[in-house]
Amino acid sequence: MLANIVQHMSVVEVDRVELDQPISLTNDGDLATVRDLIAAKAPVRVREMFGDVLKRTAARVRSVSKLDPQSLRRVALEVLRQSNPNERVAAIGLGDFTPKQLMSEVERDTVMGVRIVDAVRLNGILVEQAVTSGKIRPKVAEYSELRLPNFDF
Repeated sequence: MLANIVQHMSVVEVDRVELDQPISLTNDGDLATVRDLIAAKAPVRVREMFGDVLKRTAARVRSVSKLDPQSLRRVALEVLRQSNPNERVAAIGLGDFTPKQLMSEVERDTVMGVRIVDAVRLNGILVEQAVTSGKIRPKVAEYSELRLPNFDF
């Protein structure tokens, strides 16, 4: 079903800030970012679009769908740690939470914590599918990075 969704979705644009979002772990157990995932698993044409913003890494990025629950919690905690502390997440019937409160929920494996970990897992799988399918490209702000040809003769 997910492969069908990815097949029919349009290309996802990734902002430079999003490249540093934790997405998985490497085989060595280090956190892996979206940048690492693109460098390791994207088709060559996609890696070329990102150019120098990708750091080449020898570490292999583990598939999000193969992460055990403890590894998923670790990724979720890092996503929350890097999130804006002033934003809140609301869940019907459970209230609203700051990122710090959500970290506690994840650590205590509460209903809300399990939901957060599952959301991080599903997001990771979707991003991974988009990357490996070549359905991803760098987001370029209108005119901010406009490349004009050199007209010097």
